[in-house]
This record gives sequence, C-alpha cells and structure tokens, in this order.
Amino acid sequence: MAKKICTGCKAKKNLEEFTKTKQNNSGRTAKCKGCNAVTMKEYADKNRQSIRDTNLKSYYKHHEKRKEEEKQCYLSNIEERLKSRKQYYVKNNKKVKKQVMEYYNSFKDGKYHVYTLPEEHYCGQTVTPVVRERQHRQHGRVTYGMEIVSSFKTKKEALQLEKAFHKLGWYGENELHSGNFKYE
Repeated sequence: MAKKICTGCKAKKNLEEFTKTKQNNSGRTAKCKGCNAVTMKEYADKNRQSIRDTNLKSYYKHHEKRKEEEKQCYLSNIEERLKSRKQYYVKNNKKVKKQVMEYYNSFKDGKYHVYTLPEEHYCGQTVTPVVRERQHRQHGRVTYGMEIVSSFKTKKEALQLEKAFHKLGWYGENELHSGNFKYE
C-alpha cells in the first residue's frame, strides 16, 4: 500500500489518511486529515468574526434568489408532495398516530393547567399548554400574553377554577359545550 509523509506531523502514513485533491500531483493533500483538522480549527478560532461576516454577506447576497427558487420548487411540486404524504400516511397510519401521541405526551407534566388568553378574554384548562397554545393560534386566536393562572393535580379542581372564570364573563370551551354560552 502506498505511503506518504505528512508535512504537519512528519509521520509516514497510508494515502487513505490524506484528503483527495486535484491540486497536487499525488492526488492527496500535503497534510493528513488529523493535521488538516487542527489547522482548520486554529484558523476558525483566529478568524471567527471574519468568517461570520463573509457567511452573512453571502447569505444576504443570495437570500432573495434562493427564497424565490424554493418557493417555485414548492409550488411546482405541491400536488406530488401531497400525494406522497397521503400514501405514506395510509401505509404507516399506526406509526404516525403513535408518533403524534408520543409528541403530545412529551409535553404532559401530570398537572392540569388553567390558562387565560387576555386578548381573547378566554379561559381554559389543559394538560399540555404548549400544544394548546399552538391549537389556539391555528384557529386564529391571539395567544400573545397567554398565562397559566394555576396548576392542579386533578381535573376536577382545574374545572372548578375554569368555571369560576366563566362566571366572571370569560369565554371557554366548557362554557360553549355546557349550553351556558349565549350568542349575541
């Protein structure tokens, strides 16, 4: 097997320990992969801000073009992507449902939280505040300022506080389903 001497550590090593390049006659870099990694790390540490500035300039220079290309690609392949997603879901629906439940359950902390959405004058209770906030946003509610008022060990206690809020004029799901809510 062919060997080469590294200009960094001066050790004789197999050619596989050198990165391929077209710049040298040997087809390999002068320094081995280990020495090259050390050199690159030292350069990055010394020139961190310069590298960051160069990367930012490149990002902003090509940002709009890249964004437009991604949009066109997305729009031109949307039907195919939706069809593919549907096929995957039909084929793997038990797996998908399991993953969704694992994700949902990862936010549970064993407590029932009573929360308010002040902008909407809305009060509710949930075991997963993060998920519930996202659901409210998806349904067009303003979630800015969402606040957890209190947390309880049992659902019964949480519902009691939620009902107290409803009696004070706050809207909420239980009020809608109980028939106490009056449309104006």
